Amino acid sequence: MEKNEKDKKNRQKEERLREMRDLIEQSKSDTKIQPLLFPLEELGDEDISFDSSIFNDVADPDKSHRLYFTMRRILMDNLPSGKENKKIRQLIYDEKNLFLNRGKAVDDKGVRGSSGQMTYISSFMEPAFNVVTEWVKTGGGPMDILVAFQELNESHGFKFE
Repeated sequence: MEKNEKDKKNRQKEERLREMRDLIEQSKSDTKIQPLLFPLEELGDEDISFDSSIFNDVADPDKSHRLYFTMRRILMDNLPSGKENKKIRQLIYDEKNLFLNRGKAVDDKGVRGSSGQMTYISSFMEPAFNVVTEWVKTGGGPMDILVAFQELNESHGFKFE
């Protein structure tokens, strides 16, 4: 390899490392910010609408990631907080994750062997997202969303074993 090529590759590598360091530093200051599906809208009493054509029955990592973490943020913002409510939050997250993982439950060793973040959009991500947004729109409580996910799982034959 010629010296110029080697120097160029080293500069490119250093630039990528510098970009990574900058991103890591930025993420440390933005730890509570999640990308939202509705960046300029607040979820509340108003009617939430979006273009459902973004959902296709394909695996799309970018869309799945955005929907998953938007759903996660909505749940975190609207479920009761505190240690005394940890159990109900965990039950809701478990039901949601059972559905997103197409019925694949956590085994005895605590391993699921699947990731709900990358599930098919129209078959699983969209219905789960709709459950969450409908729950927020109707002002439901923790039991309402727990039951909604349990019914969704039952309708697909998914259950904890």
